Amino acid sequence: RATQLDVVGRAVGSQAGRVTFEVPRRRGRAVVGRGSVATRRGPNHEEFSRFDHFDVEVVTLDAIVAAAGLDRVDVVKADIEGMEAAMLDGAGETLRRFSPTWLLEIEYRHLSKFGRSPAEVFETLLRRGYTCSVYSRGRWEPTVGPVPGVRNYLFTPDRTGTAVADHCLTRDRSEEGPRTRACSGPRPPTTGRPGGRGLASGRLRHRPRGGRDGSAAAVTVDHRALL
Repeated sequence: RATQLDVVGRAVGSQAGRVTFEVPRRRGRAVVGRGSVATRRGPNHEEFSRFDHFDVEVVTLDAIVAAAGLDRVDVVKADIEGMEAAMLDGAGETLRRFSPTWLLEIEYRHLSKFGRSPAEVFETLLRRGYTCSVYSRGRWEPTVGPVPGVRNYLFTPDRTGTAVADHCLTRDRSEEGPRTRACSGPRPPTTGRPGGRGLASGRLRHRPRGGRDGSAAAVTVDHRALL
C-alpha cells in the first residue's frame, strides 16, 4: 500500500461546481483512457457512440493543495483531456506560492472542446517566468509553442521565461488551430534528462515535505482517477 499517496475522486477546473464525466464504451467495455468531462463535440463523439455518465464534483487545484495542507508543491503532472487551461485558471495561488514544475499533455483537439487553445496554456505559464521543453531524440529541447506530433510538455520556472514570452508569444493558425509561434528571440535552456523523483504517474497525488532521500512534493491529475 502506498502510504504517501492520496486519491481524490474529483474533477479539477477553474472553479468549484459539478460536471458530468463521460466514459466511452466500445464492444460493451469502458474505454477508461478516453474518459473526460462531457461535451457534445470533440474526438470522443467522433469516434464513439455510447457513453457511461457520472455526476462529479469540481474543485480547483488551489483547493486541493489547501485541503491537503501542503507547504510545498514541486511538480504537477496533468493529463486531463482538454481541461489543462481550466486547471491553470484555478491554480493561481499554487503558481504564486510554489512555482512548481508542470508536466502537461497539451492537444488542440481536446482543448478546443472547451473553447480553449494550446496558446492559452503556453501564455499562462510563459508570462509567469516559465520555460518549456519537449523530449526529442534523447534530450530535452526548448520550445515556446506546440510542436507537431508532440503531446507532452515540461514547464520549468526560470527567470528567462519572461523574456522568451515577451519576444515570442504571437498568434498563429495552422491545421491544429490557434497556437503560439516560435521566433528568433532568446531561447530557454534545456532541463536535463527525464526520470527525476516526483514525476511518477498516478492519480491526484501529493508527497509530504521531502527529507534526505530527495523526495519531491508532487500532484498528479489524471482523467482516469475518477474511476
